[in-house]
Amino acid sequence: MSGRSEAVARAVALVSRSEQHVGAPEGGPLPIVGRGRWAHHGVMIGDLPAPHRFLSVMGIAGRPGPMVFDQPAAPDRGGDAVTLVSTTAATTASGFTPLSIRRDCDLRPDAASFGRHLSMTVTGRDVRVQRTWPAEAVAVDLLLHPTGVITTFFAIPGLYRHSSRLCRYEGTLTDPDGTRTVAGLAALEYAHGAAVPARLPVRTFVYQVLTVDDDTQLLLTSVLGPGDVPVLRTAFLRSATGTVETVRVGVRLRIDTAREVRTPDGRRMLLPGEFHWDIPGVGHVDGHADGDWAYGLGAGYVGGIRFDGRWRGRRIAGSGYCEYIDRRSESTRPTSPDG
Repeated sequence: MSGRSEAVARAVALVSRSEQHVGAPEGGPLPIVGRGRWAHHGVMIGDLPAPHRFLSVMGIAGRPGPMVFDQPAAPDRGGDAVTLVSTTAATTASGFTPLSIRRDCDLRPDAASFGRHLSMTVTGRDVRVQRTWPAEAVAVDLLLHPTGVITTFFAIPGLYRHSSRLCRYEGTLTDPDGTRTVAGLAALEYAHGAAVPARLPVRTFVYQVLTVDDDTQLLLTSVLGPGDVPVLRTAFLRSATGTVETVRVGVRLRIDTAREVRTPDGRRMLLPGEFHWDIPGVGHVDGHADGDWAYGLGAGYVGGIRFDGRWRGRRIAGSGYCEYIDRRSESTRPTSPDG
């Protein structure tokens, strides 16, 4: 990373106040959308049994600022739009759904519904997630148990807050092969902020939730700003046993073996095949995308990933979940993607 890039990364880390902390398990209210505000609801799981492999529930209600989250298929409509990507690896064809807040959703602190087939309900400290995909005859019914481990990516008072809670989950997954009991680790994410009239020039976004073992997740994120300067590259290791470690500066990412796709709004995008993360003083992570990409996270994709690497001398390997968006123009985009 260049001196300029490191300076930008340090400035962003200072302003955003990103952190991890361990306290009492928190449930808490779901975010709601008020006038001039937006909210994001998310559940990410990367260790479901085949053929599903991962679960993504990502609802963005209202209009956040970064360009990567603009959705051409869901016009702004005065802040009424909701973009929802909700899928497993086996339901990618029906993962994306544009909705209206007033017509299709009911967003309250104790319950949120997106259309007829997805709901999130707070029950004490737990959150129940129910989702059906009628066309594929698939349904999930999960109970998420938040731990006391909370990762905060951004916390700008009055403007933007985005947090992820490490959860254990249990429940059922039903498909044409029958009903199975599933359990493991999940990330439960809440974000909310002020609607920004100007588009923030963030055009490249990578986020991964990796299941390291029965207790541990690794969160990796990379955001490129103007001129492809990395404004945020972080690694958050967190365990349900209470261990947390954060690396904010010096993280590097290389992406290889791209394949070109045309997005539903007619743009060409290079979807990555391999990710190579270097975490200074800690280790490295090499990931291979499963190729089961589903469109609809803002203007980009979600999918599954397999990974292998080392963290402080310990070998880590497993499966996970990946988000990827690249909205650079074709004239300025490199011939292979980077993060």
